[in-house]
Amino acid sequence: FPVTIDIIYKGVRKDVSPTDQANRVAGVTVDSRTGIRHKLRLFNSQGIFADLGSQIGMGAVPTSPTEFVDYIETMFYSIPEKYRKNIKKIFMNTTYEKRFKDGMRAKFNSQYAQVGDLAYIIDTDVAIIGLNSMTGSSHIWCTIEGNFRGQIKNDNRGMFKIEAFDTYNVRISTDWHQGEDFYTPQFIFGNAQDLTLPTP
Repeated sequence: FPVTIDIIYKGVRKDVSPTDQANRVAGVTVDSRTGIRHKLRLFNSQGIFADLGSQIGMGAVPTSPTEFVDYIETMFYSIPEKYRKNIKKIFMNTTYEKRFKDGMRAKFNSQYAQVGDLAYIIDTDVAIIGLNSMTGSSHIWCTIEGNFRGQIKNDNRGMFKIEAFDTYNVRISTDWHQGEDFYTPQFIFGNAQDLTLPTP
Protein backbone atom coordinates (compact mmCIF):
# COMPACT_ATOMS: atom_id res chain seq x y z
CA PHE A 1 0.00 0.00 0.00
CA PRO A 2 2.71 2.61 -0.88
CA VAL A 3 0.25 5.26 -2.06
CA THR A 4 -1.90 4.81 1.06
CA ILE A 5 1.18 5.18 3.28
CA ASP A 6 2.37 8.28 1.39
CA ILE A 7 -0.94 10.07 1.86
CA ILE A 8 -0.46 10.18 5.64
CA TYR A 9 2.44 12.59 5.19
CA LYS A 10 2.25 13.87 1.61
CA GLY A 11 -1.48 14.12 0.95
CA VAL A 12 -2.93 17.44 -0.25
CA ARG A 13 -6.72 17.38 -0.40
CA LYS A 14 -8.36 18.38 -3.66
CA ASP A 15 -12.12 18.67 -3.65
CA VAL A 16 -13.94 16.95 -6.49
CA SER A 17 -16.68 19.01 -8.12
CA PRO A 18 -20.12 17.57 -7.38
CA THR A 19 -21.30 18.59 -10.86
CA ASP A 20 -21.36 16.33 -13.89
CA GLN A 21 -22.20 13.24 -11.83
CA ALA A 22 -22.39 10.99 -14.88
CA ASN A 23 -18.72 11.50 -15.74
CA ARG A 24 -17.22 11.46 -12.25
CA VAL A 25 -14.28 9.13 -11.75
CA ALA A 26 -12.34 8.17 -8.67
CA GLY A 27 -9.65 10.69 -7.78
CA VAL A 28 -6.01 10.03 -6.97
CA THR A 29 -5.60 8.67 -3.42
CA VAL A 30 -3.01 11.28 -2.44
CA ASP A 31 -5.60 14.00 -3.25
CA SER A 32 -8.21 12.61 -0.86
CA ARG A 33 -6.98 14.16 2.38
CA THR A 34 -4.49 16.62 3.79
CA GLY A 35 -1.39 14.91 5.14
CA ILE A 36 0.97 15.93 7.94
CA ARG A 37 3.49 17.74 5.69
CA HIS A 38 0.89 20.05 4.17
CA LYS A 39 -0.47 20.87 7.62
CA LEU A 40 3.05 21.69 8.83
CA ARG A 41 3.59 23.88 5.76
CA LEU A 42 0.33 25.70 6.42
CA PHE A 43 1.28 26.27 10.07
CA ASN A 44 4.61 27.66 8.93
CA SER A 45 3.10 29.97 6.30
CA GLN A 46 0.62 31.29 8.87
CA GLY A 47 3.45 32.19 11.27
CA ILE A 48 2.28 29.74 13.92
CA PHE A 49 5.75 28.25 14.43
CA ALA A 50 7.18 31.73 15.00
CA ASP A 51 5.26 32.00 18.30
CA LEU A 52 7.76 29.75 20.07
CA GLY A 53 10.49 29.66 17.43
CA SER A 54 9.76 25.96 17.24
CA GLN A 55 11.34 25.44 13.81
CA ILE A 56 15.07 25.58 14.50
CA GLY A 57 17.32 26.88 11.73
CA MET A 58 19.62 23.88 11.41
CA GLY A 59 20.70 24.25 7.79
CA ALA A 60 21.03 21.40 5.32
CA VAL A 61 20.92 17.83 6.64
CA PRO A 62 24.46 16.37 6.81
CA THR A 63 25.31 13.33 4.70
CA SER A 64 27.97 12.15 7.16
CA PRO A 65 26.41 9.73 9.69
CA THR A 66 28.43 11.06 12.66
CA GLU A 67 27.65 14.66 11.74
CA PHE A 68 24.00 13.69 11.40
CA VAL A 69 23.96 12.38 14.98
CA ASP A 70 25.40 15.73 16.09
CA TYR A 71 22.73 17.49 14.01
CA ILE A 72 19.89 15.61 15.72
CA GLU A 73 21.37 16.15 19.17
CA THR A 74 21.81 19.88 18.49
CA MET A 75 18.22 20.18 17.29
CA PHE A 76 16.87 18.28 20.28
CA TYR A 77 18.84 20.24 22.87
CA SER A 78 17.86 23.53 21.22
CA ILE A 79 14.27 22.89 22.31
CA PRO A 80 13.52 24.60 25.65
CA GLU A 81 13.76 22.09 28.48
CA LYS A 82 10.17 22.61 29.66
CA TYR A 83 9.01 21.18 26.30
CA ARG A 84 11.97 18.89 25.64
CA LYS A 85 11.29 16.77 28.72
CA ASN A 86 7.93 15.77 27.21
CA ILE A 87 9.30 14.71 23.83
CA LYS A 88 9.82 10.97 23.36
CA LYS A 89 9.99 10.51 19.57
CA ILE A 90 11.68 12.31 16.67
CA PHE A 91 10.27 11.57 13.21
CA MET A 92 12.19 11.48 9.92
CA ASN A 93 12.41 9.47 6.71
CA THR A 94 13.86 5.95 6.85
CA THR A 95 17.09 6.97 5.08
CA TYR A 96 17.80 9.44 7.86
CA GLU A 97 16.91 6.85 10.48
CA LYS A 98 19.55 4.49 9.07
CA ARG A 99 22.05 7.37 8.85
CA PHE A 100 21.47 8.08 12.53
CA LYS A 101 22.05 4.42 13.46
CA ASP A 102 25.22 4.31 11.35
CA GLY A 103 26.43 7.45 13.08
CA MET A 104 25.70 5.98 16.51
CA ARG A 105 27.73 2.87 15.61
CA ALA A 106 30.64 5.04 14.50
CA LYS A 107 30.54 7.35 17.54
CA PHE A 108 29.56 4.98 20.34
CA ASN A 109 30.24 1.46 19.09
CA SER A 110 31.77 0.31 22.37
CA GLN A 111 28.91 1.63 24.51
CA TYR A 112 26.12 0.85 22.06
CA ALA A 113 26.53 -2.80 21.23
CA GLN A 114 22.79 -3.50 21.20
CA VAL A 115 20.95 -2.68 17.98
CA GLY A 116 17.98 -1.27 19.89
CA ASP A 117 20.20 1.33 21.56
CA LEU A 118 21.18 2.79 18.20
CA ALA A 119 17.76 4.33 17.64
CA TYR A 120 17.88 6.64 20.67
CA ILE A 121 19.62 9.91 21.41
CA ILE A 122 22.42 8.94 23.78
CA ASP A 123 21.58 9.12 27.49
CA THR A 124 17.87 9.76 26.79
CA ASP A 125 14.69 7.79 26.16
CA VAL A 126 14.03 9.76 22.95
CA ALA A 127 13.49 7.36 20.05
CA ILE A 128 14.38 8.02 16.40
CA ILE A 129 11.44 6.91 14.24
CA GLY A 130 11.82 6.43 10.49
CA LEU A 131 8.56 6.76 8.55
CA ASN A 132 8.07 5.35 5.04
CA SER A 133 5.52 8.09 4.37
CA MET A 134 8.27 10.73 4.75
CA THR A 135 10.46 9.35 1.95
CA GLY A 136 12.13 12.23 0.10
CA SER A 137 11.39 14.85 2.75
CA SER A 138 14.23 16.62 4.58
CA HIS A 139 11.98 17.70 7.43
CA ILE A 140 12.67 16.21 10.86
CA TRP A 141 10.08 16.90 13.55
CA CYS A 142 8.86 16.05 17.00
CA THR A 143 6.16 17.18 19.41
CA ILE A 144 5.27 16.85 23.06
CA GLU A 145 3.50 13.71 24.22
CA GLY A 146 -0.25 13.86 23.66
CA ASN A 147 -0.16 16.70 21.13
CA PHE A 148 -0.49 14.47 18.06
CA ARG A 149 -3.83 12.83 17.38
CA GLY A 150 -5.14 10.34 14.88
CA GLN A 151 -8.80 9.68 14.32
CA ILE A 152 -10.68 7.03 12.39
CA LYS A 153 -14.41 7.13 11.59
CA ASN A 154 -16.27 4.09 10.27
CA ASP A 155 -13.27 1.84 10.83
CA ASN A 156 -14.00 -0.88 8.29
CA ARG A 157 -10.59 -0.97 6.62
CA GLY A 158 -10.19 -4.08 4.49
CA MET A 159 -13.96 -4.57 4.30
CA PHE A 160 -15.63 -3.97 0.95
CA LYS A 161 -19.14 -4.07 -0.45
CA ILE A 162 -19.24 -5.88 -3.79
CA GLU A 163 -22.31 -5.81 -5.98
CA ALA A 164 -23.18 -6.46 -9.62
CA PHE A 165 -23.33 -3.22 -11.59
CA ASP A 166 -24.33 -4.68 -14.95
CA THR A 167 -23.60 -7.82 -16.93
CA TYR A 168 -19.85 -7.18 -17.24
CA ASN A 169 -19.04 -4.95 -14.27
CA VAL A 170 -19.11 -5.08 -10.52
CA ARG A 171 -19.07 -2.17 -8.08
CA ILE A 172 -16.66 -2.37 -5.13
CA SER A 173 -16.93 0.25 -2.41
CA THR A 174 -15.98 0.96 1.18
CA ASP A 175 -16.44 3.90 3.52
CA TRP A 176 -14.03 4.96 6.22
CA HIS A 177 -12.35 8.20 7.18
CA GLN A 178 -8.94 8.71 8.77
CA GLY A 179 -7.01 11.84 9.66
CA GLU A 180 -4.06 13.09 11.68
CA ASP A 181 -3.70 16.48 13.33
CA PHE A 182 -2.24 18.38 16.30
CA TYR A 183 -3.95 19.99 19.27
CA THR A 184 -1.37 22.80 19.62
CA PRO A 185 0.76 23.41 16.48
CA GLN A 186 3.13 25.70 18.39
CA PHE A 187 4.47 22.61 20.18
CA ILE A 188 5.74 20.99 16.96
CA PHE A 189 9.51 21.33 16.79
CA GLY A 190 11.72 20.63 13.78
CA ASN A 191 14.71 21.49 11.61
CA ALA A 192 12.93 24.11 9.45
CA GLN A 193 13.38 22.11 6.22
CA ASP A 194 10.78 21.26 3.54
CA LEU A 195 8.22 23.72 4.91
CA THR A 196 7.59 25.85 1.82
CA LEU A 197 4.11 25.63 0.31
CA PRO A 198 4.23 24.66 -3.37
CA THR A 199 3.40 27.34 -5.90
CA PRO A 200 -0.25 26.93 -7.02
